Amino acid sequence: KVFPDLSDDQIKTILIDMWDNLGRNFLEYPHLKYLGEHRVTIINGDQLTAQLERGGPTILICGHFANWEVAAPAFLTQYHFEMDLIYRAPNNPWVDTILQKYRSLNGVLKTYPKSNKGMRAVVNALSQKRHIGILIDQKYNGGVEANFFGFPAMTSPAFAQLSQKYKCPILTASVKRLGRSCNFEVMFHTPIESNNRDIIDVVTEANQFLEGIIRNNPAQWIWLHRRWREF
Repeated sequence: KVFPDLSDDQIKTILIDMWDNLGRNFLEYPHLKYLGEHRVTIINGDQLTAQLERGGPTILICGHFANWEVAAPAFLTQYHFEMDLIYRAPNNPWVDTILQKYRSLNGVLKTYPKSNKGMRAVVNALSQKRHIGILIDQKYNGGVEANFFGFPAMTSPAFAQLSQKYKCPILTASVKRLGRSCNFEVMFHTPIESNNRDIIDVVTEANQFLEGIIRNNPAQWIWLHRRWREF
């Protein structure tokens, strides 16, 4: 639907490379702190420095690109920028316990599940001028319908609403795996302005940001659920 000019072989290659990347992600979970400190190059990291000087709070949005889990450890170890993370808990509680151990760097980073309780914790964190990281590319039935690759997609507006309520900037970042390795680039892009704007406009701009990253490297976007109603 999105890349109508691609051949079947090209589509198959993208799918194989996507699974290859996902398999590497699982093997990298126990090593996130090391990877963040030694295997990640941060581009435009002055945006982190600016937020530290400003004093927060900050909202950072990203998608499930490459190994997205390396970003927060990289910010912490390279810039001393401590970012709290919002996550969707796996259905299997044993898996959740294991992933949480690694994702939080054994409790060093704060994490909040996507739930009513988790959202209350996020609100409290922002009121304390903390920095929050959110992955915004998943389907959210309780959200708003916004254009994504030319099709309507249910998208969570929480990041935009929180940005407006707490008057904090929305930073945008992407993660790229360099070849078939455990070396990465984390790049900051143009921040999104949310003040005095309709929520749907902010969400649509965020989706456009995601589109640009995905079009450049579709194999490094993890998409394994029905993101659109039409297909």
